[in-house]
Amino acid sequence: MPNRVIASADEGSSAEQVAYQLFLHVADVEGISLGRDEDSGRKKADRDWILKAYSQCIWAVRTADYS
Repeated sequence: MPNRVIASADEGSSAEQVAYQLFLHVADVEGISLGRDEDSGRKKADRDWILKAYSQCIWAVRTADYS
């Protein structure tokens, strides 16, 4: 899969916006459903998974070295 920028702090996106985009990408790659669609065939995310995954994304974005 080619690397692509989905959000960038350089474009005025907040750390939270970048982390949320990363979170959505992680959920997709891991086959996790974040919606209410019962027929998606994907594993449903529970509250614990959502909070832990987003927390890890926030940490990754805030501690990244952009130099």
